[in-house]
Amino acid sequence: MDLLENEEIVIKRPTAGSYVKGRHVAGVPEILTCDASVQPLDGDDLLLLPEANRNMDTLKWYSETEIRIDDYLKRASENVAQINTCTIDSVVDDTDYVCTINGTSFTYGSGTGATALSIVAGLYALIHAQAAVLLVDATDNLDGSYTLTSAVIGEPITITVDANQSAVEDTANVSKQYRVLKIKDWSSHFIPHYKAYGFLLEED
Repeated sequence: MDLLENEEIVIKRPTAGSYVKGRHVAGVPEILTCDASVQPLDGDDLLLLPEANRNMDTLKWYSETEIRIDDYLKRASENVAQINTCTIDSVVDDTDYVCTINGTSFTYGSGTGATALSIVAGLYALIHAQAAVLLVDATDNLDGSYTLTSAVIGEPITITVDANQSAVEDTANVSKQYRVLKIKDWSSHFIPHYKAYGFLLEED
């Protein structure tokens, strides 16, 4: 049984952290992408919820992918990926060019006979190799600049570069997310489906 009017959603699922020298360190959240039918509440739904949660910012979500209490849900239609363009402003031989993404630094030594194209190609290769870990997509624009895009809709990224480069945020991160505080068993013809109530949180 297929759900009607499915749309793409992202599930950000908290994971267990660990203790380092007696201090708790939060775990890296698991990121899942799936389809869901997202609908407004009806009168019966409102009766299931505490009065404090009976508002227009609450939605119900039907999915064949498991949704759990305390998951964070994001709708593709409500979120925009952040896009940054970095440009080589000064070409200098034997110089380190550095781009730091979400705290991870990538350094490319320009060597001799450097060009803006060769520097970008070097940085792109380093960043692209770690794209899956960083959750950032990189593009060599072949004009002395490269573009960094958040691979997960609504997930912000931080970009810093050295003095020989400039970084411009072309598209700001827009993120609305809903926290699941209540779920209800719902299935049909022995096919498991998941029904969750998501409550809108403040934008990132």
